Amino acid sequence: MHRALLATCVQLLGDDFTDIIEITKQFVTLCTRKLTPEHVEQIVGHYADFGKASLVREELRSRDGDTATSRDGGGSGMSRSGGGTPIAFLSYCHESPELIKWVRDLAAKLRSDGVKTLLDRWETAPGDQLPEFMERAVRESDFVLVVCTPKYRARSDKRKGGVGYEGDIMTAEVWTEGSRRKFIPLLRGRQWGLSAPSWLRGSKFIDLRGDPYQEDRYEELLDTLLGRRETAPPVAAPGRPGP
Repeated sequence: MHRALLATCVQLLGDDFTDIIEITKQFVTLCTRKLTPEHVEQIVGHYADFGKASLVREELRSRDGDTATSRDGGGSGMSRSGGGTPIAFLSYCHESPELIKWVRDLAAKLRSDGVKTLLDRWETAPGDQLPEFMERAVRESDFVLVVCTPKYRARSDKRKGGVGYEGDIMTAEVWTEGSRRKFIPLLRGRQWGLSAPSWLRGSKFIDLRGDPYQEDRYEELLDTLLGRRETAPPVAAPGRPGP
């Protein structure tokens, strides 16, 4: 798929090398995983006929270095963690001051417990492009925490406003990547059936209802984000006693 995309770009752009470099940057930006040396050579191969292969190779490696810097904490800080501190984006409906405060408090608590949470009010400023922020936040986070309420469900199912736009991005990723465990529903409304968007109805959720919510439910969320959920003990070899 990547080769076909780049080949099409070259055909459309002809021999305008400036445009080729720009489209290459945009292509690499779309990659959610670290660009490997094999990927670099694969991309460079498409530009060999222009006699610019070495320049393209240098540009790609430079761009990948920027991505790695961001992944380690530089730049916008919104790249995938690559095995370090997990990054979680909170998707919610701005339906009331009470819910906005609840989401902010949850995000702050998760940060204090070792999870880098992304919240629109912390990551954007007047003049920023909100659709671009939502796309990057969903794509580049390790997890997306979906705060489920009846109003969130209504806007998501009807694809209205920011919630609807995020729904498009999330369902597209589930469809193309199969990454269902990345999207964790948090029940904040009274009933799951009335609060869950259609695409999340069959998912296991974490119940964070109540003020305060039950601490063991929060610990379940935290264990999931930090990769420390309980796992099954090893299976003993036949004829040998277990541990």
